[in-house]
Amino acid sequence: APTSTDVKSFIVDLDGVVQKPTTDFTVSGSTLTLTTGASVDQVLTVRNIGVTRDILGDSPTVTGDLTVTGAISGTMSSGTVTSTGSTTARSLATRFAEVVNVKDYGAVGDGATDDTAAIQAAIDSGGDVFVPEGTYMCNGLSLTTSFDMSPAATLKFNGSPGEKVITLAAANLNIHRLNTDGASDDCTLVYVGSNGCTIDYLNMSNVTCTTAVTSVTYGINIQADDTTISSIRCNDFVHGFGPSPTPNRSAPQSVHINGTRTHITDITCMDCVCGLLTSSGVTTCDSVRCMDMYDNGIYHLGGDLYVDSLYYHGADEACVAKGRNLHVGMITTLGDCNQALGLEDVENVSVGEILLLPDPDSGETASNCLSLRSANTASGNVYIGRISGEVRGELILSCSSDRGTVDYLTINAIQLRHTIIDGDEATTWWLNLSGCKGFNIADIDIVMLDDEDALEGTTTEFYMKAGTPTKDSWIGSFRVSCKKADGVTDAPASQYSVRGEGFAQALVRVDNAPWRTDSSAGSPRLQNIQYGELGTANDVTPSIGTWRVGQKLYDKAPSAGGSIGAVCTVAGTPGTWKTFGDIAS
Repeated sequence: APTSTDVKSFIVDLDGVVQKPTTDFTVSGSTLTLTTGASVDQVLTVRNIGVTRDILGDSPTVTGDLTVTGAISGTMSSGTVTSTGSTTARSLATRFAEVVNVKDYGAVGDGATDDTAAIQAAIDSGGDVFVPEGTYMCNGLSLTTSFDMSPAATLKFNGSPGEKVITLAAANLNIHRLNTDGASDDCTLVYVGSNGCTIDYLNMSNVTCTTAVTSVTYGINIQADDTTISSIRCNDFVHGFGPSPTPNRSAPQSVHINGTRTHITDITCMDCVCGLLTSSGVTTCDSVRCMDMYDNGIYHLGGDLYVDSLYYHGADEACVAKGRNLHVGMITTLGDCNQALGLEDVENVSVGEILLLPDPDSGETASNCLSLRSANTASGNVYIGRISGEVRGELILSCSSDRGTVDYLTINAIQLRHTIIDGDEATTWWLNLSGCKGFNIADIDIVMLDDEDALEGTTTEFYMKAGTPTKDSWIGSFRVSCKKADGVTDAPASQYSVRGEGFAQALVRVDNAPWRTDSSAGSPRLQNIQYGELGTANDVTPSIGTWRVGQKLYDKAPSAGGSIGAVCTVAGTPGTWKTFGDIAS
């Protein structure tokens, strides 16, 4: 028997056609009567749902739970719901409008349909925009409201060369996630044109710079102030080299900053050309990681840049300093890069430590720590706390006078293993300070490794060059030793020597290597060295330099009737010298 005798508590269908209560059937007591009747061949189904409702009414009311199988269509413009745990009922239309889904405006996200107009319409609606999973082909979007994307959603470029995927066109925008793909084309993925914007997660990939476009290809191009980004990931930014490469071989740049007060927590670039390029303003960044790079990790073109750490694996310079002030806590290079730091007319540089690590697979290391770039004319003050690790090849440090000047170079310590792979390489200026107006290196400790017996059968000189500084300059301590490739066995001392040009006061500590100094006017000083066999390229009695009592110089070309060397008997500049060790005629 039915649990309710109200006609509206029954669901009746005849041959699959739902009958309307009162109109198509009535109920009296335990009797149900069809208005039009039915034949014995028809199928009649009767269900009593125990609640009163008009199943075919325009605005049905449901009391209790309702289970629906199949699709529901129509417009839901009235009625309210109460969220679990909340106290206020609101309409579904209001709830859905709080987040604007681009698919509600016709976006497809199939990787083929042009979704530009649909996404822009969603943005123009003024609500917080959400992009669900899918690949959305688009270009030229102008963002004026908060924005978020599914981790599995991507905005993929489909415009003309030089155009943009999306522009941040209103101030103080909040963007949780932004995933973009350049479709291996000439484009800028994200353009920041308004102040105060914040991005939590920015993922960018597949931008190519070809001969058609030279300077409009970026991952993100920040041309506004007070931009904050938590995390940037860049992949596959490549240079489309052809028969006529573009003039700018550093394009496309992954991150370009031409605003001020920009802060980025983390930048990671993989298989890209250039990582971070700063043109002006003040930029701070906690971490920059660049792996498998074609060009620079950081290119400091202008402004003030403060970076806690730079990790670089690539084919060129890890960091180029050309702007006003560059401060890096630590530069770490992995493998065979060109050099860790290049200087070009920078005002001030401060680096806590440069660490040069060998590639764990190939064993290759950086070929230079620091040098003046070819276009340098006059750089300012450069401070480096420590240079450590391994270099391989010709140079350790090159501030050569043929590449302009450095106002003052300060290094607390150089502690390196330097692998010599060709005996001829050592005859160049492997420690060249001739372009420094002044320098102060507190400690130098270098172990030279003779790889594959490159020095066998040779007499090789490792050159240090001071030039003619105009400011007080000195090296606090100097220690060098030369080992076989195993790093333990001493290389024959007869095969090499350390030569210092312009170091008049040759107070040098040398393990397993003779030292020779070529005195010249205005030479800087080597100080606080305990011992060492010293020689001079000039007359055995010096005419320049400041000397202490008891210091000795040995004649580099002793002859019959001469003396072995000279000793300082009265300190001074150059002090008083007496020969010793007469050689028989």
